[in-house]
Amino acid sequence: TEYIHTDDLMSVEVFGHKLVYHTKGGDREGYGTIAAQEETLRKLGFLQPSRSAIVNPRFIEAVKGDTVRVGGAEIPISRLRKKEFLSELNRWICK
Repeated sequence: TEYIHTDDLMSVEVFGHKLVYHTKGGDREGYGTIAAQEETLRKLGFLQPSRSAIVNPRFIEAVKGDTVRVGGAEIPISRLRKKEFLSELNRWICK
């Protein structure tokens, strides 16, 4: 078991059954579901631009079209979640 501090966690993406945790110190891989991660991380202020990714708003560099750039990586924003994602991001910025 490896612990990742949420201050270092930029995003989590799922590829098949593998979760990839993008951190300031590099990528870490694990197994599980994005739904389980989403339940925990959303309580800590993380945002979900699509069913396959969760992002830490502190590391968002830009939102352009249908993508969000986090830590240099472009992560797609799904059409179904775009309005909610942008609204949540705006609330986070205005805190």
